[in-house]
Amino acid sequence: MINEKLAAHFGIDGVTGTQIQPVPLPDGCPRGGVLTQASILRITAKGTTTSPVPRGAFVLDRLLGQPSEPPPANVAAIEPDVRGATTIREQLQKHRNQ
Repeated sequence: MINEKLAAHFGIDGVTGTQIQPVPLPDGCPRGGVLTQASILRITAKGTTTSPVPRGAFVLDRLLGQPSEPPPANVAAIEPDVRGATTIREQLQKHRNQ
């Protein structure tokens, strides 16, 4: 959903008019849907870092209307050893392996 002014800002050709309108994205375009909008990314982040688990919980609860169940009472929280991980993907992989 975009208008001519936003299309010019994001470098998407073929959009005219001031009305917001649906526009198919060209192949290979890095733009996405609702989940990649800055507003969604911002409210599901911790300051300067991304937070995939809270983002997943947000999507389940707010967008899909299916809140996740609380963790079992007899399972303690863990602080995974993520030393050496340089990306969120690596941190999650280390966390899963513990």
